[in-house]
Amino acid sequence: MLAIARWTMAHRRFVVVAWLVAAVGVFALSSSVGKKTASSFTLPGTGSQRAVDLLKSRFPTQAGDADQVVFHTRTGTVTDASARATIDSTLARIARLQHVTAVVSPYAAGQHAISKDGTIAFATVSFDQRANALPKAAVDRVITTAESARSTSLQVELGGQAIEQAQQASLGFATVVGILAAIAILLVSFGSFSAMGLPIATALLGLGAGVGVITLASHLIDMPDFASELALMIGLGVGIDYALFIVTRYRQSYKANGGDVRAAVEAAMNTSGRAVLFAGVTVVIALLGMFALGVSVLNGAAVAASIGVVLVLAASLSLLPALLATFRIITLWDLLGVRLGQDPARTIRLFEGLRPSQARVVVLMGDLRRFSPGQAVVRQGERGDEMYVIIQGVAEVWLSANGDRRQIANLKRGDVFGEMGFVSGNERTADVVAETDLEVLAVDEHFMQRIQRRYPRIASKVLLNLSRILSSRLQEANLRFLAALAS
Repeated sequence: MLAIARWTMAHRRFVVVAWLVAAVGVFALSSSVGKKTASSFTLPGTGSQRAVDLLKSRFPTQAGDADQVVFHTRTGTVTDASARATIDSTLARIARLQHVTAVVSPYAAGQHAISKDGTIAFATVSFDQRANALPKAAVDRVITTAESARSTSLQVELGGQAIEQAQQASLGFATVVGILAAIAILLVSFGSFSAMGLPIATALLGLGAGVGVITLASHLIDMPDFASELALMIGLGVGIDYALFIVTRYRQSYKANGGDVRAAVEAAMNTSGRAVLFAGVTVVIALLGMFALGVSVLNGAAVAASIGVVLVLAASLSLLPALLATFRIITLWDLLGVRLGQDPARTIRLFEGLRPSQARVVVLMGDLRRFSPGQAVVRQGERGDEMYVIIQGVAEVWLSANGDRRQIANLKRGDVFGEMGFVSGNERTADVVAETDLEVLAVDEHFMQRIQRRYPRIASKVLLNLSRILSSRLQEANLRFLAALAS
């Protein structure tokens, strides 16, 4: 998993573009060829199966699917001369189309295909093959011919197995409701559009490619008309779940390692990624286990659902690491969890000119460290390349020289120390120890790079404040040096 995570992060733009192109391309291709849904399934040994087999062998022209064309007059009745002439002409043209074996007119003797009020009538169109074996182009010609009779006074609608499979089905109301519910729950849970969007985007891209592959696979294996909906429901659930599992572990690792995105992604993929892979393979094996039931209607459904799970699993393991390496996740709850006290722009020089929300972003992009009373923040003589800004609490500064150790200063909220380490990586000249519970923000070169890359406007203000802090500290050091010379 580490190798996959590292490769996708190193080629994150290629991975994202490849997934977008693949999903759109497969979906477009599947839409052009259409989906075949099987309406004939075998149940060996049953009476209904014997009847179907007898019909195919003795009356092959009647063994195909039969669909309906419904006519509704908005004015008058279907028996009026003008309406009847239009309907008869349309049915005659349909009867001459390929793969149409018969058209039963609603006006034929013995037919009860006209409503009592005379405004609705239906005709039956019989095909020479079952819906799953009919060419999509042949069914499209029937639909086009029937719909050509539509006018302001005549409404024409079609229905039946062949018609349904020729007309591309939408996601469906239930699927849309599921997606909206997932968005709402993730927004409440994370309080961030980016944290919500990554699991949703991963699942939807995986499902988009999955639906296209399922449509293409329906030409190779018989699938029921509910196969795509089943795959969507299962794929949406496991896709969001897998992505959410990885994102949650990523956020925990990111906080624990001090804001290293690469290390956090690797840790998430090496732990949660392995669990997701195991869970996905288990789900696929369980779905394919439906083959053991011997009911052919379930075989296609099992394959469709398995394809959906495999594609969202692939998206979670390849696309998601690339997205995590691209987008920085800061949630509302993260922002609310940062306590900066009142008016941080006036009490902390690093935050001058920043709104409270921007100051919280700066803290989250950096490395906020907490120390208990008596715990050392830095020690005299050690080398470091970080500067520290006190956010909350009080610290003591102790100097050791010639075997003597004495306190030389107290530091409070907004004070800065360790700036020379940030400038040139010098040795620390004194111990800084927490007197109370202490929070300090560590500022180094990596911090500045992160904030510059993610939030350039905020970074420009922070950089200006940082230069002012360093300038004033250097001036103070020069004054002390001159005073020492004068004395």
